[in-house]
Amino acid sequence: MSGVGKITVISGAIKPRRANKHDAGLDVAIQDTVTIRPNETKYMPAGVKLSLEIGYRADVMTRSSTASKFQLSVIPTVVDCHYTGEISTIVSNFTDKPITVEKGTYLAQVIVSKTYEFDNELESGVKTSDSSRSPDDKFGSSDK
Repeated sequence: MSGVGKITVISGAIKPRRANKHDAGLDVAIQDTVTIRPNETKYMPAGVKLSLEIGYRADVMTRSSTASKFQLSVIPTVVDCHYTGEISTIVSNFTDKPITVEKGTYLAQVIVSKTYEFDNELESGVKTSDSSRSPDDKFGSSDK
């Protein structure tokens, strides 16, 4: 099986891991100890940048243990192939107590998958753009 892009670990960041050789997801760790207050959502940098081929995307998803061990919810997010900045894990605490998560905790996983376009995309009025994004664009920057 060949790769469809590259992952770069930011200097000093905790490296992602794949718990088992053929797991679908690559586990990513939070880079700092963080306390999330009740009903609060935080962006937690994952310490990695992706460079994906056109036609692929990465999904940042919860690990199965995140809810049961930490009582937290990872908000699923899509990383498009043109985004080259650091990805983040978006985490919410829906409990009534603050929850502290230690640096190096693997809360989320990154899963790469193929994307497809609709056959009638241009006819249906969907706008497309040939402009490229700057690496300085922030995570979630397509809705400027």
